Order: sequence, then structure tokens, then C-alpha cells
Amino acid sequence: MILIVGVISVAVVLLIYFWKHPIFYTLKYFPATNDDYKKIRVRKLLPGDACFTFGKDPDPAFPSLEFQYDGEKIAISDFLKKTDTEVFLMIKNDHVLYEFYDRGCNETSPLMIWSVTKVFLSTLTALAVKQGKLKSTHESVVDHLPEMKGKLDEKLQIGQLLDMTSGVNYSTRLYDFTPYLEVHYGNDLEGFVKSARSVLPPGEKFRYSQIDAILLTKVLRQSFGGNLIEPMQLLWDKLGMEYPAYLAVDGTASEVERMASGLFATAIDVAKLGKLYLDDGKINSEEFIEKQWVEDSLQNDTGNNKHMTNFWRHSTKRNRKFNDAYAVGANGNKMMYLVPEHNIMILRFGKGMSKQGFKNAAKSIVESYLYKR
Repeated sequence: MILIVGVISVAVVLLIYFWKHPIFYTLKYFPATNDDYKKIRVRKLLPGDACFTFGKDPDPAFPSLEFQYDGEKIAISDFLKKTDTEVFLMIKNDHVLYEFYDRGCNETSPLMIWSVTKVFLSTLTALAVKQGKLKSTHESVVDHLPEMKGKLDEKLQIGQLLDMTSGVNYSTRLYDFTPYLEVHYGNDLEGFVKSARSVLPPGEKFRYSQIDAILLTKVLRQSFGGNLIEPMQLLWDKLGMEYPAYLAVDGTASEVERMASGLFATAIDVAKLGKLYLDDGKINSEEFIEKQWVEDSLQNDTGNNKHMTNFWRHSTKRNRKFNDAYAVGANGNKMMYLVPEHNIMILRFGKGMSKQGFKNAAKSIVESYLYKR
């Protein structure tokens, strides 16, 4: 009898602990799907009054175009089916040359874009600078987050959160197998970020980190006056988004936005953010974010860090026919790939790929399209 009571007591304690723990939500919502916005706490972004629409100039030869992938030539149509692709768009000069939808997705489907969300976070940072809400990205993080004084290095700059060279680590609690659970499913991002500590001098070493995105979210919430829903809605309006989107928030009264990975949006609307960067930060010939910001984001590697403002770039040491940059999520399964000098953009969402796999596939597709037809 005593043993039974003891087992029940332990079970109750564990249930209380896990009830609001991200592991519980992981089990509840696993596996993650594009429909998760219907199950979790989100804020809705509405399409603007004046929507921008990409032209359509379908290239009938594109699906049969062969490119080099995994050591062999393969047609694009076969590649997309082989790699569990849900959505694929090829856009050049603001015209859709090819679009592919599968696995229940279509042009109006909100997609879980995972860490491609971080490019929206970076763009909000650029907007804060443009609007004067931030003087520059050289400002001290603790000046904006005084509650983190003594925990974060006072020399840590906002730009080092963008480039993920912050030197910040976090203290994991019992059964926190990974901070990704907190970022995607945790109820209290404010509480989680309190465990952040500087462990290396800022700017010394690149380390891909979700905590940097959460800290940057906090800085921007303070700069924009409390939340990021309003500036995100402004972005949605200005870019002429055609469809609603859904931004996940945590479970606190503050509803902290999950800007590390929590945006659900259609592929064609995500492409409009790519267009902003291909257009040097302009919307209808008017500067929305500074051209220098775009150049810094998309430039090729000039040092040891190939990650700037949540875009990745290829090293200049490699023999390349063109410069490119890409935003990636879900270990390479979601990607926005840009070739600025040719005004080309590829978006791919789905499963079954690695970051290296689709990054190299996208490069090879563009090479075949430009040079081998």
C-alpha cells in the first residue's frame, strides 16, 4: 500500500512538472506539421489592402531541366518528388517561372517556415534602425535589457545577436534535452531567457543559437514599444502580402512572439520578403530598409563568419559563377535562396533534405538554368 501511494505521489509530481513543460507539448504536437497554427497559441497577420502579385511566365521546359545532384543528373520534376517537396517556386525578375505543390499544399497554404522566420526578425531590426527606434546595431544589449545586467557581457552588441557571435549560453534545467523545446513549445520565453549567460567574449566565435534570436526579440519588443505584432503587420501591409499568416506566441500574458521559428505563411508571401532584399530594401522605389543593410546581409563571406543578419553566404574562396545567399530552416528542409545579380529567387519547403543538400541543389539548378539550357 505504501509503495502504491509512493508511486502515485511521484507520478503526480512529475505530471505537475511536465504539464507546462515543453516536453509535454512536444509529445502533444509531435510530429510538427503545417497545421500546427490551428493547435497552438498564435496571433493572426492580415493581408494588406494593396496586395502585390508576382507575374506568371511559366517556362514549359523547366520541369525537365536536368541538374547535378548527389553525383548524378536528375530532372527537376523528378527531384521534387524524390525529396518530399511540398512547395517549390522559381522566380526571376518578379515573375514565377515554375511552381510546384504537393502533399496537400497549394498556393494558399500557410507553411511552417521554421528558422526562415529569423529573416523576418532581422528585417524588423533593420526597420527599427530605419525608423530611429534603434540608433544602430552597435548599441549595447544590456542598455535595452537592464534586467540582464550582470548576466550578459556589457560589451555585447545587438549586431552580435544578429550574427550569432554573442558568446551567450544558457543554463538547462532537469529534463531540458534541448533548448529547441523551449523555443518552439515552452510556455514562458521570458523565463527561459533569464538563464542566458555570457560565456565567451562577444564577437569571438560564431555559434548558431536560438537564445540570440530570443534576446533580439526582447530588444525589439522594447524598441517598438511592447510587442512585435504591430511592426509585423506593418511589414505585411507594406510588402503587399496576399494571404493571412500566423505568428506563434508563448503562453504568458505578454504573448512573446516566437521570432526564432514560429511563423506560418504562404510561400508566395515569403517570396515578397526575398523580393525586398533583391530590390535593395526598396518598396515601390521607396527605401523601406537601408540599402547598406541589404548589402551587408547578402554579401559573400569576408571573414570567418558566413552568417550575417540570419542569411548564410558561401565563401569567396570557392570557385563560383555567381554570388548567392540563403535563409534556412528545419535543418535545410525550408529555404529561401537568392541570387541577387540575376534577380533570381528559389523557395523550397518540405522534408527529406539537409542544409547542404538543398543549398547545393539550388545552386546547381540556377547554374543549369542560366548556363546549360
